[in-house]
Amino acid sequence: MPSGSAPASLHVANSLRLADRDLKDAELLLREGSRNASYHLEQAAEKLLLALLTSEDIHVAVAETHRLDILADRLPEEHPLRDPMRKLAFLQAYATAFRYVKTAGRLPPPMPADKFSLASEALRKLIDGAARHFEVDLEAKDNVPAGKVERMRTTRTELAPVRAGDGDTRPRR
Repeated sequence: MPSGSAPASLHVANSLRLADRDLKDAELLLREGSRNASYHLEQAAEKLLLALLTSEDIHVAVAETHRLDILADRLPEEHPLRDPMRKLAFLQAYATAFRYVKTAGRLPPPMPADKFSLASEALRKLIDGAARHFEVDLEAKDNVPAGKVERMRTTRTELAPVRAGDGDTRPRR
């Protein structure tokens, strides 16, 4: 959560940038056959939730960071991403137990490819939608804050995604 010296706009922007990077890393690792792809998928969801909660001025305790179910439930009822994020709470298992050998010495099975694909596609839409809402250039340097930190209350799917390259972080129609 934001410290007293760093504005929420910078925390929101950089949490979204980290979510975007974790999602890209997850997809890259999946193509390489790495079982760690699922972990980065969970991390993308976690960082997206941290951005959303920061915009709501909701503090997240360190003990809650991998608990996607708890984090999603802390979003206000009227938040448009609350339900989609709750549906992705299953990813939290890939942040903890999945990464360790089971008591019998076996490895937990990897996430099925179809489940990974659905979660990845959903996260891409959610991250891009949040970046549009908060006017965040996902490719900008880490000293570039969000254009706004207005709470999300409606979806804005009709807006084209903001991408790096032109320096313009305003949503486009």
